[in-house]
Amino acid sequence: MPYMEETTIFNSMQVDQKDDTIVSEGEVKIHETTGTLITVEVSENTTGLFHISYTKDKGALKITQGDKDIVTLEKEEAKDITSDEYKVSLTKGRNDFDISGEDSTCKYSAELKIDDSSKIVSFGGGSLK
Repeated sequence: MPYMEETTIFNSMQVDQKDDTIVSEGEVKIHETTGTLITVEVSENTTGLFHISYTKDKGALKITQGDKDIVTLEKEEAKDITSDEYKVSLTKGRNDFDISGEDSTCKYSAELKIDDSSKIVSFGGGSLK
């Protein structure tokens, strides 16, 4: 039987904009592919604050923006953890906040507060890379 790569699956996901904040909430089962928690397109370079609250089972996970690590979710089992706020730079065009790692299930609520919400062109999430 040929080897089949297991795919990351968003079991549930909702992405909304509330004023100057994009909120992505749901549950993701990470396998060998990367998933996008939040994607935002901005009309000009700007900055923002990213933070995530999560509960997950065993297995390390990592959240990145492009090639920059933002948050590492530790390997041990976690219960109701809230990260610090991380200042992020958003470049004109599409900016993805991705989650990757080992086999693990993570319930999450991620928030991206944009300093100048008038620069938001579009947003989304819950997609696979």
